[in-house]
Amino acid sequence: MVKDQDELALIRKGCVLAEHGMAVEVDASSVGAAEIAIMAEGNAAMLREAAKRFSEDEVSASSRPVSGEKTVLPHSIPSGRTLRSGDVVIHGTGCAVNGYYSEDERTIFVEKAGAEQRRLFDIMLRAQEAALAAIRPGVDCREVDRAARSVIEEAGLANAFIHRTGHGIGIDYHELPFFAPGDETVLAPGMVMSVEPGIYIPGVGGFRHSDTIVVTEDGCEILTPYPKDLESLIVG
Repeated sequence: MVKDQDELALIRKGCVLAEHGMAVEVDASSVGAAEIAIMAEGNAAMLREAAKRFSEDEVSASSRPVSGEKTVLPHSIPSGRTLRSGDVVIHGTGCAVNGYYSEDERTIFVEKAGAEQRRLFDIMLRAQEAALAAIRPGVDCREVDRAARSVIEEAGLANAFIHRTGHGIGIDYHELPFFAPGDETVLAPGMVMSVEPGIYIPGVGGFRHSDTIVVTEDGCEILTPYPKDLESLIVG
């Protein structure tokens, strides 16, 4: 579960590529664009960037933009659905570099965000910030999950948070430990995790950011610093 410096270097490369793909996909998210077309642009951009910057490494790219009503399903698959004004879109990008994975997710809005969408986005963002603030060596994983979950529960949305706050990431996309209610694993420097609390409301949309982080000596370092604030994520 604790990565050495060589492993961390590979994960960092994947995060650099994921951030590049995210920027391309967000820019491509306009009315009429199809999810699978956006996915193709993101994957191609990540692979081209890898060819330029990390040509000695083995790289595979993974993109998963989903929109509208599909965002209420956390692992929905892109299709030919085209984006509409007012849509919520969850973008997910990542690359495996020499077998080590990365993850980067952002919730965006096409042209505009309604009042309820803004409210739910804000709760999701505060939940993720609470989880990130709780991460440090000596804290167990369930405490991080509780930090995020408490924000969502206090907003009366406990039933809308239907998965874990995060998971280990490295030689597998989902690996031990987990930011989950029953995981008592104690965090240590060098552990790499995703942090991704989500809210899913049928008829309104799904709201989830995910960052890849590494636990440091006094907290955590976010390896996927793409903007998270609402105004930066209204596009098109």
